[in-house]
Amino acid sequence: MDTHAPHISPQQLSVADLRSFGERFGIDYHFSLPSAAHTDLPVLRGKVEELPLSSGLHLTHSSLDVLQPYETQSTRGTAIFLLIVLEGCVRLTLSGQQYVAEAGMAITTHLDKQSTLRATHAPNQHLRTLTVALDIRPAAQTKPVRQPEDFLALAKPSTQLWHVPGHLYQSLQHWQALQPTGALQQRLLLEGLALQLLAYGLDSKPAPRPPAISPGERKRLEAVRQRLDLAPDLDYSVNQLAAQAAMSTSSFRSKFRLLFGVPVLGYLRNQRLALARQYLLQGHSVQQAAHLSGYRYTTNFATAFRKHYGVSPNRLS
Repeated sequence: MDTHAPHISPQQLSVADLRSFGERFGIDYHFSLPSAAHTDLPVLRGKVEELPLSSGLHLTHSSLDVLQPYETQSTRGTAIFLLIVLEGCVRLTLSGQQYVAEAGMAITTHLDKQSTLRATHAPNQHLRTLTVALDIRPAAQTKPVRQPEDFLALAKPSTQLWHVPGHLYQSLQHWQALQPTGALQQRLLLEGLALQLLAYGLDSKPAPRPPAISPGERKRLEAVRQRLDLAPDLDYSVNQLAAQAAMSTSSFRSKFRLLFGVPVLGYLRNQRLALARQYLLQGHSVQQAAHLSGYRYTTNFATAFRKHYGVSPNRLS
């Protein structure tokens, strides 16, 4: 969820790349180990496109594979900010309030020193988002056809999490299908969609809140997470972990993802790959690292490792 980003071609983005973007575009990036310790470690793979619109709005389209968990925090004021999640899931915190935005959902708000937006991005997902922003800084206004003052009466909207109407969501998917052909058609369609989304976002009903997690459930889920952290190489079943948490399997799946931002099996995979990476850096062979981290088949491990880290495990062994 990058609120201000340049156009970049599909590529792998490292910790160093994102920190550089953050300095230029008003975003603080925070990384979990091992990302923070290795500035050349790929965090994202994909592309981000920034499209200033003639209405004075700025639109950013991101299509990214999240390879490493990371967080962002806004550091720049935005009079109107609208985030639409087209694919994946983003956990957001604004003024101490938490929100979970999944595919087909959007959040409308404004950003300033008192209202900063933190976003948590879970790994092993394809994240596709669209942001529409009104930045009233003079540097951001490049000869708009309609002056941004038209929007000032709508500035500083209250924060709302809402569902994108079905017809608009389908139109956004259609716009995506047009790429990379018909640049003018894309821009005209996107400008119209951005204005429609803004209209809905400024007059929307809040989405239903996700089910609450009680303190007892939170404590039991944290115990499960710690168990996976301490011994990711062991065999687990979702039913077994749900029983430890004293929940039904369906409730355990949904509440684990809600609390930690990633499905339980995805979390286990992440821990196994992180453990395997440590073994590789210590000089173990690929086959040894796979076995010691809980993988039965080296080929499955190598495929998962390459997808997660963007490099072959042979590069580290």
